[in-house]
Amino acid sequence: MSVYQTLFSPFQLGRLELRNRIVMPPMGTNLATRRGEVTDRMIDYYVDRAEGGPGLIVVEGTAVHASGRAYPLMLDLGRDELIEGFARLAAAIHDQGAAVILQLFHGGRHTDTRVSGRTPLAPSPIRGPVGRITPEEMSLDQIELMVEAFGRAAERAVEAGFDGVEIHGAHEYLVHQFISPYCNQRTDAYGGSADNRLRFALEIVRRIKHNFHDIILSFRFNANDYVAGGLGLEDTPALAQKLVEAGVDLLSVTGGVFETPHLLIPPLPVAHGTHLPLARAIKAAVNVPVIGVGRITTPAQAELAIKRGLADLIACGRAFLADPRWPQKAGRSDWRSIRRCLGCNQGCIDNFFAERPVTCVYHPRTGHEKQLAAQSTDRPKMVVVVGAGPAGLEAARVLDLMGHRVILFEQDDKVGGQVNLACRPPDKEEFFNLIRFYQEALRRSGVDLRLGVRADADLILAENPTAVVVATGSVPLDPDLPGIDNPSVVTAHDVLSG
Repeated sequence: MSVYQTLFSPFQLGRLELRNRIVMPPMGTNLATRRGEVTDRMIDYYVDRAEGGPGLIVVEGTAVHASGRAYPLMLDLGRDELIEGFARLAAAIHDQGAAVILQLFHGGRHTDTRVSGRTPLAPSPIRGPVGRITPEEMSLDQIELMVEAFGRAAERAVEAGFDGVEIHGAHEYLVHQFISPYCNQRTDAYGGSADNRLRFALEIVRRIKHNFHDIILSFRFNANDYVAGGLGLEDTPALAQKLVEAGVDLLSVTGGVFETPHLLIPPLPVAHGTHLPLARAIKAAVNVPVIGVGRITTPAQAELAIKRGLADLIACGRAFLADPRWPQKAGRSDWRSIRRCLGCNQGCIDNFFAERPVTCVYHPRTGHEKQLAAQSTDRPKMVVVVGAGPAGLEAARVLDLMGHRVILFEQDDKVGGQVNLACRPPDKEEFFNLIRFYQEALRRSGVDLRLGVRADADLILAENPTAVVVATGSVPLDPDLPGIDNPSVVTAHDVLSG
């Protein structure tokens, strides 16, 4: 039995019984085609995470209309011919025992004009903090069209076999742009008062629930915009109540807008459980389950949040990029073998905005699930790995896992390479979790680790290896500047190493 008994207790969500209270939330992957189609590579990515054991997976934001795609490689369910790919995705996730819902999305003023081919639509013609184009104020006919688009996309998702849908009503996208006075300056029935600003969201909720009473309808909800003129906890509990009254079954509570990006995807220095206080406030106001989010990286943090009544379910997004199997490991109380997300935002968020497929600097298989699957060998070879930094450690770990005999040379007296320096600056201490993971992996492996040994050709050849992996890393390039040899000039490496 897991030590995290609350986290792994079954949970009744409408007609669904979730196997535990762990949610994989929606995260853009850039694994779709430019037509918005599901790909085999995307299915492999989700299956790998469903196998890891979450109770619920929310598939990444999916455009409901051609005018709403926010990036070129975004999923699209605005057309009937795309249903078949989504059906394959939903079935593949269900086969691994997880419930699955699909997030419905419209970018509003953050739509990518390269994809939509038109001026972005928004409740008001206010340019966003990162946009270069003033959006077009939506007419009443366009509002009605988008309500219908959300409804039709929900119908397609149900036809594809999803257990429900989630409306993305947060993070400064279209639905949230209507709700928040930060983005909405209309003077008609869709602007002004809180009730008017909520009208668009309520119409979408009612449109979906009118046709499907028994599906799970989740709403991604901004409980605090954290900007002047935006939503705050003095407003949002009452708004949440009205969403529930209209038919919302589940609230995924978050916060932040593009002007506060460190709260959209909290990086390393931001505290764990960023938005849990918001979840607690909304949970006290409604009678439906609430998902808590915000840089939750360990099962202990998730367990404690539920025990304290901060949320009913816990979403850990980037944790599933760093270690798709973390629920399985937590379920058997094996927390030491979990790769903890570092909050570096490099392979995930940096790649996302660079329009490259999702990866993780800490977990090479992320986004390459089939390509980099470790296959067991029936013909073990002797392999020498030189260098016990992250690359050498991962090579040694995987080669050992495949069944090869591995010798790992490291000239230092400890493993980790330059990570031992990277974790020294203030607020970057969590990088040491990478070293802890590999120390534990080596302890459980058959790798012959030889510290304090500088490998040269003769030493390596004496082991008669079949292959050699050279992972000796790099050294800093000293710039050719006047005075660089002055004794008072030091490098960052000098300082961090003492």
